[in-house]
Amino acid sequence: MILVQTILAFFVVLGVLVVVHELGHYWVARWCGVKVLRFSVGMGKVVYSRRLGPDQTEWAISLLPFGGYVKMLDAREGDLGDLPPAELKREFTRQTVWRRIAIVAAGPLANFLLAIVI
Repeated sequence: MILVQTILAFFVVLGVLVVVHELGHYWVARWCGVKVLRFSVGMGKVVYSRRLGPDQTEWAISLLPFGGYVKMLDAREGDLGDLPPAELKREFTRQTVWRRIAIVAAGPLANFLLAIVI
């Protein structure tokens, strides 16, 4: 029984860390005006998803509970398609270098702040 509790606690703590980390990236990306396409907890096949917010960001829970990611509009991945010119400014690689640094650094910073709060 203790083993089951330990494994369950591990996944709960890992989930909290992943969510906080990815929320750091998400919030700063949104603050910088970058369009966020997907916020996923877990990797692999999507088990549950829902679109929310003004950009219809897909919020997903995936099969493998290790890690997560925030997918932003990115020309390097062919996400642009027939995007109107007004939306091009919301693409990640078109941001200033300082904004990109802030977005990338926000995840670890969010985990650091969580450690201070706890």
